[in-house]
Amino acid sequence: MMNTVLGWWETGHMLVAQIAKQDLLENHPNIYKRAEEISLFVKGLTDNLSDTFIESAVWMDDIKNDLFDSLFEWHFIDRPYNPLGLSTPPLDKYNSIYAVEEAINVLNNTKTAGLTTLTKSVYLRILLHVIGDMHQPLHDACLYNLTYPDGDMGGNLETVFVEALNQSVVLHAFWDAVAFRVPNNLARPLDAYNTSILELLAKNFTQEFPRSALADKLSNKNVTEWTVDGLLDAIEHVYNPLRPDFVIDQAYQQQAYDFLRRNIALGGYRLADILVDVLRQEVPSA
Repeated sequence: MMNTVLGWWETGHMLVAQIAKQDLLENHPNIYKRAEEISLFVKGLTDNLSDTFIESAVWMDDIKNDLFDSLFEWHFIDRPYNPLGLSTPPLDKYNSIYAVEEAINVLNNTKTAGLTTLTKSVYLRILLHVIGDMHQPLHDACLYNLTYPDGDMGGNLETVFVEALNQSVVLHAFWDAVAFRVPNNLARPLDAYNTSILELLAKNFTQEFPRSALADKLSNKNVTEWTVDGLLDAIEHVYNPLRPDFVIDQAYQQQAYDFLRRNIALGGYRLADILVDVLRQEVPSA
């Protein structure tokens, strides 16, 4: 994929982190406190744009133009949607699954339990970001057809016309922007007003999609299978409903937003669960 791939704009990533935060504060406040402590060990390194737990979920995008661009492939996995049975390349070893597994391994290391280190801080931020990426379906899929025999780069090669905006955008960007149904201009560092917007959206999403409504999904702890689900979601919600003229009408936009609200809530709960699993050893009373 090209370096245009982001995997949620900032609001999407911060919403996933906000949902994880509110879930942890309600059920495992000591875990949240420890996760925040680790994540903020490297605060101040991106012009003070990621100096809170919520904003640190955007850090992996902030550093794309720095020396960390070698982590670019960690944001996604190009599972092929290949209805014509074309020849497709093998999956890259270094992908979003690899990123999450590496982060879990680092945070599970008993040798550094209780310590706050640069490595743990970086990998916790990677975890915050990539779990979000996994729940944007175009980070789990790549369409192969006669128009895109080498793949559509997760929707980055398709331009669609969004009726509600009266303008054309890249298909991937439409999904990154949460179907343009949430504010995508929340300037960082977040002020109190923009923080309250995120908190309200997160509260609304989790009220609509509580843990009980997603119990089957949450019982599956297999990260690889999450990305397979992401491919199936991309087929069902991104590609199959797309009109042949590439116009995003009200019906498509609404079904996309309905799906994304659920998936942002799901991503936030899954992030919270992973943080409980990897940090429980550091917070015995959790």
